[in-house]
Amino acid sequence: MNMLVQHLKAYKDSTSKEIEYLRSKIAALKQQHELVEEEVAEREEEILEHDQVIRNLESVNSRRYRAEERNDWQTLVESLNEDREYLSKDLVEIQAATDTFSQQVRPRLCACASTCRCICVCAWATHPRLHSCWRRQNTHCSLAHSLAPRVRGRN
Repeated sequence: MNMLVQHLKAYKDSTSKEIEYLRSKIAALKQQHELVEEEVAEREEEILEHDQVIRNLESVNSRRYRAEERNDWQTLVESLNEDREYLSKDLVEIQAATDTFSQQVRPRLCACASTCRCICVCAWATHPRLHSCWRRQNTHCSLAHSLAPRVRGRN
């Protein structure tokens, strides 16, 4: 029996040492767990901060993009307005030149318009269709065509 008591005492001592070791290990793991939880909390805060920074940057970039796009549109509109002004000036110049040329080349009725219905044009040689009567009825249009400038080969 003495042996059994000694065996039980030795078993009790070893289990109590084992229990003590496991308790110390549990305490160490709890401490480590608390440290890991703190680190996780810090990381989550960092993630939230980074998310906020990302949202701010997206907002700024979105505004910057819109501003750049607006500037691009403003530049395009300015360019179109400049082109429009340039073309309007050209149009005015061309219309003025056209008016001047049309006044110089404006058809005038011949003196004999009642008989031959001829239209005399200062540059009549370039538009012979207008002077079909000249070929047919040269006598009626001689006065009107004598006023037109003479072109070589067409007297």
